[in-house]
Amino acid sequence: MVTMKRKLLLFWVAVALSATVLASPVSHKKMYGFFLNNQALSGYGYSEFYMDDLDNATLIYPYSNSVGIFAGACADNVFYACEYVFNQYGPQASNFIAYDLVTGKKTEIGPWTDETDVSLKLQDMTYDYTTQTMYAVGYQYGESALYTMNLTTGQLTKVAPLATICGTIAANKKGELYAVGTNGKLYLVNKKDGALAEICDTHYKGMASNQSMEFDRSNGLLYWASCTISEDGGRDTYMLQIDLSKDPVEITNIGVVGIYSALLSLYIPFVEGGDDAPAAPTEVKVTPDANGKLSATISWKNPMKTFAGNDLDHIKSVVVLRNNEPVATIDATEPGAEMTYTDIAMEKDGPCRYSIYAVNEAGEGEHGEAFAYVGHDWPGHVGNMTVTVDDGCASATLTWSPADEGFNGGYFDPEGQTYKIVRMPDETTLVEGLTDNTFTDKSARRLGRYSYTVTACNQYGESETKVPGTYVLGNALDLPVSQDFSDLTYFLNQWQAVDANNDGFTWTYYSPYGYYQFGNTLVCVEYMLNPTVGMAEQDADEWLITPPMKFEADKVYQVRVNARSISTETLDVTLGCRNTVEAQSVVGSMTVEPTDGEPMPTTDYIVRLPEGIEGVNCIGLHLNSTLPLDNYSYLQIAGITIEEAAGSGICNVNAEEQVECHGHNITLPECSEKTTVYDVVGRKLTTTCDRTISTANLTEGVYLLRVTMTGGRQKTFKIHVSK
Repeated sequence: MVTMKRKLLLFWVAVALSATVLASPVSHKKMYGFFLNNQALSGYGYSEFYMDDLDNATLIYPYSNSVGIFAGACADNVFYACEYVFNQYGPQASNFIAYDLVTGKKTEIGPWTDETDVSLKLQDMTYDYTTQTMYAVGYQYGESALYTMNLTTGQLTKVAPLATICGTIAANKKGELYAVGTNGKLYLVNKKDGALAEICDTHYKGMASNQSMEFDRSNGLLYWASCTISEDGGRDTYMLQIDLSKDPVEITNIGVVGIYSALLSLYIPFVEGGDDAPAAPTEVKVTPDANGKLSATISWKNPMKTFAGNDLDHIKSVVVLRNNEPVATIDATEPGAEMTYTDIAMEKDGPCRYSIYAVNEAGEGEHGEAFAYVGHDWPGHVGNMTVTVDDGCASATLTWSPADEGFNGGYFDPEGQTYKIVRMPDETTLVEGLTDNTFTDKSARRLGRYSYTVTACNQYGESETKVPGTYVLGNALDLPVSQDFSDLTYFLNQWQAVDANNDGFTWTYYSPYGYYQFGNTLVCVEYMLNPTVGMAEQDADEWLITPPMKFEADKVYQVRVNARSISTETLDVTLGCRNTVEAQSVVGSMTVEPTDGEPMPTTDYIVRLPEGIEGVNCIGLHLNSTLPLDNYSYLQIAGITIEEAAGSGICNVNAEEQVECHGHNITLPECSEKTTVYDVVGRKLTTTCDRTISTANLTEGVYLLRVTMTGGRQKTFKIHVSK
């Protein structure tokens, strides 16, 4: 392995002291951020609050399902953030997203890092308006570094390492980057090589969690939502106002944010004209023409305050922008006046983002924005989608309801929609121009996991809707079927692993933790509870369901599970005609107990299936263990086999007659219709409808013949073949 030593640059300049002062009256300015925690809120997610009222926040885009963000920042009223999903191994990197403050929509852009890499932790982000660049600081393998992020793809690019571990970063109006280290010192960051120039010591040391910092670009003040060990052990988050224009640098604690909160992705709206410029117009609304014509009426109420919250005594003009291009300037209007403007200058159907701002002697004021689609729209998403897997997992029937509104909220006629169905991952277009709201796919031959999209179309465009879930379809497997988890792609492509209680504590694969509990590592599927990572609150309800398999009625089968556990675990064995939880019924059970040995050995657990199973069926393993009092549980399954059981089909059979055979042929009674030959341990050797059976290919030994007579009556003969 080749390594390269890097020289970390830490420039010491004439360091200014800092002075902490008491909070003076604070401006009534709106702030935004992502509350990961805040006991003053009824949930978590993107929120708004005011600088002079930090206790009261309003949730504007709630999150759920164990999804959070490591870091984020706002650019042009769009929040960008690096999300994670929390499971039993902690936070796992997921999507880079964009949340639009104007439209209220969140868009998944793509992965921002490899989801299996848990070593990289982003800590804060900031947007540089001078270069239109998103910067971030992150921590990996003991090193803090400066990164840039591609807002189109989510790609993260390392710029340079930092000489000190930094937890926050912010860009000012001039594009200068500032960061705070875990040592409590504020630095100026060189955007090219990551060199740090110390500005002052804030005396807030030891960051207790991810946090955020942001400039108010209207007046140059820096704000840090600080949660540090040195202040109160990391209990509360304090909003610190940092005035870099003062000598020494002046730091003002303006108050506690919420209740036991963790605030990320801090954003402070700003205006080019500064604090004395007009605030944003209010009640901004866009009303497109009701019949789809290229016309829209914009209405609003002129501001009555400056951006800093003082009374506004004069407005020189109001400017109307459409998609960042000026469409009108209205001269000399009164503060607080209700205004309208009709835009008829559009040339084509499409989305229109209108911005309205007032101008006074200080300059351009804050923008008030609204969005509308003007003109004819294409279909929105279809709804009420269902998929029914049938015919032994050989077919899938899709149903849906038509789109009833335009994709963009514009004028839309629901009549005349057609549909296109595409199956993934083979990218097969199954049908186009379909007018019905149902379709059955019977063309999946290769057994695998498939998904579908339904695209609604009209003359103006189309919108694709992903059908929820994935479905294992195709030709059933011949028995025996065995799964040892050595090929995870094969397993995930044909088997179903289901977290039925949706608690996030479910099956995982190839974790490194088995060595510490069992004494060695094992290729397996596993279920683990660990209170040091997260506290489970429900009994286990986890499923593993096989692909469809072909069963023969005259055979008896068994399920063999190779497993080990540090806790007592209960697995029900189920049978169903489809590979869904709803189709399964319990046919047996097994209990996995801890065993002695170092490393702990695995044990085979066998459940015999009922006789007479016929046709295509699926077998399930349902883990339904009671939640342990100590919240510790660890089960590893190294193999699952569905096979013919010894003695299959002839258990406890007493032969009605014994036949001593010395020749090569046995002639059965005339009333015999079908004969099956078994060896002495019950393995089926052959089935024939001939009355004469040759023993020439049989080795010396005892055999059983099950003969079906006319009318369905069965007789069993025991024969001894001697050579």
